[in-house]
Amino acid sequence: MLIRNLIFWLSTKRGVTDRIARHGMKNGFARRFVAGESLAEALAASQELCSHGRNVSLNHLGENVTSEAAAREVCASYIQMVEELHAKNLNGNISIKLTQLGLDIDKELCRSMAREIAARAAALGRAIEMDMEGSVYTDVTLDIFESVQRELGNCGLAVQAYLYRTEKDLHRLAPVKPKIRLVKGAYREPKDIALQKKSEVDASYQKLTTLLLEGAAKGTFLPAIASHDWNMVAHAQAEAARLKLDKSRYEFQMTPCELLVCFAQPACRIGQRIPPACNLAVCTKPRGWLAPCTIPSSRNRSCDSWHGSPLHRPPSSPDGSPLEPGPLL
Repeated sequence: MLIRNLIFWLSTKRGVTDRIARHGMKNGFARRFVAGESLAEALAASQELCSHGRNVSLNHLGENVTSEAAAREVCASYIQMVEELHAKNLNGNISIKLTQLGLDIDKELCRSMAREIAARAAALGRAIEMDMEGSVYTDVTLDIFESVQRELGNCGLAVQAYLYRTEKDLHRLAPVKPKIRLVKGAYREPKDIALQKKSEVDASYQKLTTLLLEGAAKGTFLPAIASHDWNMVAHAQAEAARLKLDKSRYEFQMTPCELLVCFAQPACRIGQRIPPACNLAVCTKPRGWLAPCTIPSSRNRSCDSWHGSPLHRPPSSPDGSPLEPGPLL
Protein backbone atom coordinates (compact mmCIF):
# COMPACT_ATOMS: atom_id res chain seq x y z
CA MET A 1 0.00 0.00 0.00
CA LEU A 2 2.87 2.40 0.79
CA ILE A 3 4.44 1.78 -2.62
CA ARG A 4 1.05 2.22 -4.30
CA ASN A 5 0.50 5.54 -2.54
CA LEU A 6 4.03 6.69 -3.42
CA ILE A 7 3.41 5.97 -7.10
CA PHE A 8 0.12 7.87 -6.98
CA TRP A 9 1.89 10.84 -5.38
CA LEU A 10 4.70 10.77 -7.94
CA SER A 11 2.17 10.66 -10.77
CA THR A 12 0.89 14.12 -9.72
CA LYS A 13 4.35 15.68 -10.12
CA ARG A 14 4.74 16.90 -13.71
CA GLY A 15 8.53 17.19 -13.49
CA VAL A 16 8.84 13.60 -12.30
CA THR A 17 6.46 12.12 -14.87
CA ASP A 18 7.99 14.10 -17.74
CA ARG A 19 11.46 12.87 -16.84
CA ILE A 20 10.30 9.26 -16.44
CA ALA A 21 8.46 9.48 -19.75
CA ARG A 22 11.55 10.78 -21.57
CA HIS A 23 13.90 8.20 -20.09
CA GLY A 24 11.31 5.42 -20.36
CA MET A 25 10.85 5.99 -24.07
CA LYS A 26 14.61 6.29 -24.59
CA ASN A 27 15.59 3.26 -22.54
CA GLY A 28 12.73 1.00 -23.53
CA PHE A 29 10.65 0.15 -20.46
CA ALA A 30 7.81 2.53 -21.37
CA ARG A 31 7.63 0.99 -24.81
CA ARG A 32 6.09 -2.11 -23.30
CA PHE A 33 2.96 0.01 -23.03
CA VAL A 34 3.43 3.12 -25.19
CA ALA A 35 3.80 2.98 -28.96
CA GLY A 36 5.73 6.19 -29.37
CA GLU A 37 5.96 9.92 -28.94
CA SER A 38 4.33 10.82 -32.26
CA LEU A 39 1.30 9.86 -34.30
CA ALA A 40 3.60 8.50 -37.01
CA GLU A 41 5.18 6.06 -34.54
CA ALA A 42 1.77 5.01 -33.24
CA LEU A 43 0.46 4.44 -36.76
CA ALA A 44 3.50 2.34 -37.63
CA ALA A 45 2.87 0.18 -34.57
CA SER A 46 -0.83 0.04 -35.47
CA GLN A 47 -0.05 -1.20 -38.97
CA GLU A 48 2.07 -3.97 -37.51
CA LEU A 49 -0.69 -5.02 -35.10
CA CYS A 50 -3.42 -4.85 -37.74
CA SER A 51 -1.32 -7.02 -40.05
CA HIS A 52 -1.61 -9.69 -37.34
CA GLY A 53 -5.40 -9.47 -37.41
CA ARG A 54 -5.86 -7.15 -34.43
CA ASN A 55 -7.89 -4.01 -33.99
CA VAL A 56 -6.26 -0.99 -32.36
CA SER A 57 -7.37 1.86 -30.14
CA LEU A 58 -5.26 5.02 -30.37
CA ASN A 59 -4.95 7.02 -27.18
CA HIS A 60 -3.20 10.37 -26.72
CA LEU A 61 -1.87 10.19 -23.17
CA GLY A 62 -2.08 13.14 -20.80
CA GLU A 63 -4.82 15.10 -19.04
CA ASN A 64 -6.04 18.57 -17.99
CA VAL A 65 -5.26 21.37 -20.41
CA THR A 66 -5.41 24.91 -19.07
CA SER A 67 -6.45 26.95 -22.10
CA GLU A 68 -9.02 26.83 -24.87
CA ALA A 69 -6.23 27.01 -27.46
CA ALA A 70 -4.59 23.90 -26.01
CA ALA A 71 -7.94 22.09 -25.97
CA ARG A 72 -8.57 22.92 -29.61
CA GLU A 73 -5.10 21.71 -30.52
CA VAL A 74 -5.85 18.36 -28.85
CA CYS A 75 -9.23 18.21 -30.59
CA ALA A 76 -7.52 18.67 -33.96
CA SER A 77 -5.01 15.93 -33.11
CA TYR A 78 -7.82 13.49 -32.27
CA ILE A 79 -9.53 14.22 -35.59
CA GLN A 80 -6.20 13.69 -37.35
CA MET A 81 -5.88 10.32 -35.60
CA VAL A 82 -9.28 9.22 -36.92
CA GLU A 83 -8.53 10.45 -40.43
CA GLU A 84 -5.12 8.74 -40.51
CA LEU A 85 -6.58 5.44 -39.31
CA HIS A 86 -9.16 5.69 -42.08
CA ALA A 87 -6.68 6.76 -44.76
CA LYS A 88 -4.43 3.84 -43.95
CA ASN A 89 -7.40 1.44 -43.76
CA LEU A 90 -6.50 0.33 -40.23
CA ASN A 91 -9.11 -1.45 -38.12
CA GLY A 92 -9.71 0.43 -34.89
CA ASN A 93 -10.81 3.59 -33.17
CA ILE A 94 -9.56 6.35 -30.90
CA SER A 95 -10.09 6.98 -27.21
CA ILE A 96 -10.42 10.57 -25.97
CA LYS A 97 -9.97 12.23 -22.59
CA LEU A 98 -12.43 15.01 -21.83
CA THR A 99 -10.01 16.89 -19.59
CA GLN A 100 -7.80 17.26 -22.68
CA LEU A 101 -10.76 18.95 -24.39
CA GLY A 102 -11.16 21.73 -21.85
CA LEU A 103 -13.47 20.08 -19.33
CA ASP A 104 -11.86 22.10 -16.55
CA ILE A 105 -12.44 25.30 -18.54
CA ASP A 106 -16.03 24.98 -19.79
CA LYS A 107 -18.38 22.00 -20.00
CA GLU A 108 -20.09 23.17 -23.18
CA LEU A 109 -16.77 23.85 -24.88
CA CYS A 110 -15.72 20.30 -24.03
CA ARG A 111 -19.04 18.82 -25.15
CA SER A 112 -18.87 20.64 -28.49
CA MET A 113 -15.36 19.35 -29.21
CA ALA A 114 -16.23 15.81 -28.15
CA ARG A 115 -19.19 15.99 -30.52
CA GLU A 116 -16.97 17.36 -33.30
CA ILE A 117 -14.59 14.41 -32.95
CA ALA A 118 -17.44 11.87 -32.81
CA ALA A 119 -19.14 13.46 -35.81
CA ARG A 120 -15.99 13.27 -37.92
CA ALA A 121 -15.51 9.64 -36.90
CA ALA A 122 -19.15 8.87 -37.75
CA ALA A 123 -18.73 10.45 -41.19
CA LEU A 124 -15.89 7.98 -41.79
CA GLY A 125 -17.86 5.03 -40.42
CA ARG A 126 -15.71 4.94 -37.29
CA ALA A 127 -16.37 4.97 -33.54
CA ILE A 128 -14.71 6.71 -30.62
CA GLU A 129 -14.41 5.90 -26.94
CA MET A 130 -14.31 8.27 -23.97
CA ASP A 131 -11.98 7.56 -21.06
CA MET A 132 -13.26 7.84 -17.50
CA GLU A 133 -10.96 9.92 -15.32
CA GLY A 134 -10.97 10.76 -11.60
CA SER A 135 -14.28 10.65 -9.70
CA VAL A 136 -14.59 14.45 -9.65
CA TYR A 137 -15.31 14.16 -13.39
CA THR A 138 -17.65 11.15 -13.38
CA ASP A 139 -20.98 12.97 -13.46
CA VAL A 140 -20.00 15.48 -16.13
CA THR A 141 -18.39 12.74 -18.23
CA LEU A 142 -21.63 10.74 -18.12
CA ASP A 143 -23.60 13.85 -19.13
CA ILE A 144 -21.39 14.61 -22.13
CA PHE A 145 -21.21 10.98 -23.19
CA GLU A 146 -24.98 10.55 -23.10
CA SER A 147 -25.51 13.75 -25.10
CA VAL A 148 -23.09 12.74 -27.87
CA GLN A 149 -24.12 9.09 -27.93
CA ARG A 150 -27.84 9.90 -28.17
CA GLU A 151 -27.17 12.16 -31.16
CA LEU A 152 -24.52 10.18 -33.06
CA GLY A 153 -24.60 6.63 -31.68
CA ASN A 154 -20.92 5.85 -32.28
CA CYS A 155 -19.45 6.35 -28.80
CA GLY A 156 -18.14 4.04 -26.13
CA LEU A 157 -17.34 4.85 -22.51
CA ALA A 158 -14.93 3.50 -19.92
CA VAL A 159 -16.34 2.73 -16.46
CA GLN A 160 -14.43 1.84 -13.31
CA ALA A 161 -15.20 -1.28 -11.30
CA TYR A 162 -13.80 0.08 -8.04
CA LEU A 163 -16.43 2.84 -7.78
CA TYR A 164 -19.51 1.90 -5.75
CA ARG A 165 -21.71 3.84 -8.17
CA THR A 166 -20.78 2.04 -11.39
CA GLU A 167 -23.56 -0.57 -11.43
CA LYS A 168 -26.13 2.22 -11.08
CA ASP A 169 -24.40 4.19 -13.82
CA LEU A 170 -24.64 1.20 -16.17
CA HIS A 171 -28.38 0.98 -15.62
CA ARG A 172 -28.57 4.69 -16.43
CA LEU A 173 -26.64 4.19 -19.68
CA ALA A 174 -28.49 1.10 -20.88
CA PRO A 175 -31.10 3.03 -22.92
CA VAL A 176 -28.43 4.50 -25.24
CA LYS A 177 -27.05 0.98 -25.97
CA PRO A 178 -23.38 1.92 -25.63
CA LYS A 179 -20.10 0.17 -25.93
CA ILE A 180 -18.71 -0.05 -22.39
CA ARG A 181 -15.03 -0.54 -21.61
CA LEU A 182 -14.77 -2.04 -18.13
CA VAL A 183 -11.59 -1.18 -16.23
CA LYS A 184 -10.70 -1.73 -12.59
CA GLY A 185 -9.76 1.93 -11.96
CA ALA A 186 -6.39 3.62 -11.65
CA TYR A 187 -6.97 6.76 -9.60
CA ARG A 188 -6.50 7.28 -5.89
CA GLU A 189 -10.08 7.52 -4.62
CA PRO A 190 -11.36 7.80 -1.02
CA LYS A 191 -12.82 4.75 0.65
CA ASP A 192 -16.30 6.25 0.90
CA ILE A 193 -16.71 6.16 -2.89
CA ALA A 194 -14.34 3.40 -4.02
CA LEU A 195 -13.35 -0.11 -3.02
CA GLN A 196 -9.83 -0.28 -1.60
CA LYS A 197 -8.97 -4.00 -1.45
CA LYS A 198 -7.92 -5.88 -4.57
CA SER A 199 -10.17 -8.82 -3.70
CA GLU A 200 -13.17 -6.48 -3.49
CA VAL A 201 -12.31 -4.76 -6.77
CA ASP A 202 -11.92 -8.16 -8.45
CA ALA A 203 -15.33 -9.27 -7.17
CA SER A 204 -16.91 -6.06 -8.45
CA TYR A 205 -15.19 -6.46 -11.80
CA GLN A 206 -16.55 -9.97 -12.20
CA LYS A 207 -20.06 -8.90 -11.18
CA LEU A 208 -20.06 -6.02 -13.65
CA THR A 209 -18.61 -8.26 -16.38
CA THR A 210 -21.57 -10.59 -15.95
CA LEU A 211 -24.00 -7.65 -16.03
CA LEU A 212 -22.46 -6.33 -19.24
CA LEU A 213 -22.33 -9.70 -20.98
CA GLU A 214 -25.93 -10.41 -20.03
CA GLY A 215 -26.71 -6.98 -21.47
CA ALA A 216 -24.87 -7.96 -24.65
CA ALA A 217 -27.12 -11.02 -24.95
CA LYS A 218 -30.10 -8.63 -24.88
CA GLY A 219 -28.54 -6.12 -27.28
CA THR A 220 -28.10 -3.46 -24.60
CA PHE A 221 -24.31 -3.27 -24.29
CA LEU A 222 -21.21 -4.00 -26.34
CA PRO A 223 -18.78 -4.93 -23.55
CA ALA A 224 -15.04 -4.40 -23.84
CA ILE A 225 -13.26 -6.34 -21.08
CA ALA A 226 -10.22 -4.17 -20.44
CA SER A 227 -8.09 -6.17 -18.04
CA HIS A 228 -4.87 -8.14 -18.30
CA ASP A 229 -5.73 -10.01 -15.09
CA TRP A 230 -6.15 -13.52 -16.46
CA ASN A 231 -8.70 -14.39 -13.77
CA MET A 232 -10.94 -11.55 -14.98
CA VAL A 233 -10.47 -12.62 -18.60
CA ALA A 234 -11.21 -16.25 -17.76
CA HIS A 235 -14.40 -15.18 -15.94
CA ALA A 236 -15.49 -13.21 -19.00
CA GLN A 237 -14.80 -16.16 -21.27
CA ALA A 238 -16.79 -18.50 -19.02
CA GLU A 239 -19.74 -16.10 -18.89
CA ALA A 240 -19.65 -15.60 -22.67
CA ALA A 241 -19.75 -19.36 -23.10
CA ARG A 242 -22.65 -19.69 -20.65
CA LEU A 243 -24.60 -17.05 -22.55
CA LYS A 244 -23.57 -18.49 -25.95
CA LEU A 245 -22.47 -15.04 -27.09
CA ASP A 246 -21.12 -14.63 -30.58
CA LYS A 247 -17.60 -13.20 -30.58
CA SER A 248 -18.87 -10.08 -32.36
CA ARG A 249 -20.92 -9.16 -29.28
CA TYR A 250 -17.95 -8.42 -27.00
CA GLU A 251 -14.19 -7.87 -27.04
CA PHE A 252 -11.08 -7.73 -24.89
CA GLN A 253 -8.83 -4.68 -24.63
CA MET A 254 -5.24 -4.52 -23.41
CA THR A 255 -1.81 -3.37 -24.49
CA PRO A 256 0.17 -5.75 -26.70
CA CYS A 257 2.55 -6.47 -23.81
CA GLU A 258 -0.39 -7.41 -21.60
CA LEU A 259 -1.86 -9.60 -24.36
CA LEU A 260 1.26 -11.73 -24.55
CA VAL A 261 1.41 -12.13 -20.77
CA CYS A 262 -2.28 -12.69 -20.11
CA PHE A 263 -3.14 -15.23 -22.78
CA ALA A 264 -0.14 -17.38 -21.92
CA GLN A 265 -1.83 -18.20 -18.60
CA PRO A 266 -3.60 -21.55 -18.17
CA ALA A 267 -6.72 -19.85 -16.77
CA CYS A 268 -7.22 -18.15 -20.15
CA ARG A 269 -6.55 -21.20 -22.32
CA ILE A 270 -9.54 -23.39 -21.62
CA GLY A 271 -10.58 -24.46 -25.10
CA GLN A 272 -9.44 -21.33 -26.92
CA ARG A 273 -6.48 -19.19 -27.86
CA ILE A 274 -5.78 -15.48 -28.22
CA PRO A 275 -9.15 -13.97 -29.20
CA PRO A 276 -9.41 -12.16 -32.53
CA ALA A 277 -11.69 -9.64 -30.80
CA CYS A 278 -8.81 -8.33 -28.70
CA ASN A 279 -8.66 -4.57 -29.24
CA LEU A 280 -5.13 -3.36 -28.50
CA ALA A 281 -4.35 0.03 -27.01
CA VAL A 282 -1.75 2.05 -28.91
CA CYS A 283 -0.68 5.16 -27.00
CA THR A 284 1.15 8.31 -28.03
CA LYS A 285 2.54 11.22 -26.02
CA PRO A 286 3.82 9.39 -22.94
CA ARG A 287 3.40 12.23 -20.41
CA GLY A 288 1.38 10.94 -17.48
CA TRP A 289 1.67 7.28 -18.44
CA LEU A 290 3.15 6.25 -15.08
CA ALA A 291 0.09 5.97 -12.85
CA PRO A 292 -2.45 4.46 -15.26
CA CYS A 293 0.04 1.96 -16.65
CA THR A 294 1.59 0.94 -13.33
CA ILE A 295 -1.14 0.90 -10.69
CA PRO A 296 -3.57 -1.58 -12.30
CA SER A 297 -0.70 -3.95 -13.03
CA SER A 298 -0.55 -5.71 -9.67
CA ARG A 299 -0.67 -9.06 -11.49
CA ASN A 300 1.55 -7.94 -14.38
CA ARG A 301 4.75 -9.74 -15.28
CA SER A 302 7.59 -8.52 -17.42
CA CYS A 303 7.66 -9.02 -21.16
CA ASP A 304 9.83 -7.93 -24.06
CA SER A 305 9.28 -4.59 -25.73
CA TRP A 306 6.51 -5.00 -28.28
CA HIS A 307 8.53 -2.88 -30.69
CA GLY A 308 10.75 -5.94 -31.01
CA SER A 309 10.43 -9.67 -31.16
CA PRO A 310 6.90 -10.36 -29.81
CA LEU A 311 5.29 -8.82 -32.90
CA HIS A 312 7.52 -10.79 -35.24
CA ARG A 313 7.01 -14.24 -33.82
CA PRO A 314 3.98 -16.10 -32.50
CA PRO A 315 3.69 -15.79 -28.70
CA SER A 316 4.27 -19.00 -26.80
CA SER A 317 2.50 -20.65 -23.92
CA PRO A 318 4.41 -21.73 -20.79
CA ASP A 319 5.04 -25.15 -22.34
CA GLY A 320 6.53 -23.56 -25.44
CA SER A 321 3.70 -24.35 -27.85
CA PRO A 322 2.57 -21.61 -30.27
CA LEU A 323 -0.27 -19.40 -29.12
CA GLU A 324 -1.99 -18.28 -32.31
CA PRO A 325 -5.24 -16.37 -32.88
CA GLY A 326 -8.26 -18.62 -32.80
CA PRO A 327 -11.93 -18.81 -31.87
CA LEU A 328 -13.33 -17.69 -28.57
CA LEU A 329 -15.08 -20.10 -26.24
